[in-house]
Amino acid sequence: MANPHARERHRRVPSREHLDREYPEHRDARAKHERDDGAFVTMGVFLGLNGYEIEAPETEVVTVMLALAADELGGEEFASWLRSRPVPRPDGDAG
Repeated sequence: MANPHARERHRRVPSREHLDREYPEHRDARAKHERDDGAFVTMGVFLGLNGYEIEAPETEVVTVMLALAADELGGEEFASWLRSRPVPRPDGDAG
C-alpha cells in the first residue's frame, strides 16, 4: 500500500518555477549557484579523466568555492589556487 502522505510531502517541495515566480529577486543567485556547482563537478571530472585529483582539505575547497561564488575571489586567483593543487591520482589511472 502506498504511503498516503507521500503525495502531500511532494507538494511541499517548491519547484524552480514556483521559486522564480514567488522570489524573482533571487533568480540570478540561484542560477549562479547552479553554474558554480556544475563548474566544480566539471573541473573534478576533467582532472580525474587526466589522472589527477585536487589535494586540499575539504574545508579549504569549500571556502574557496564559496569565495568564488560570492565574487570575493577572482578568476586569476582561483586559477592560481587550482594550479597548485592537482596531484596524480593514487591509483595512477586516468578515467
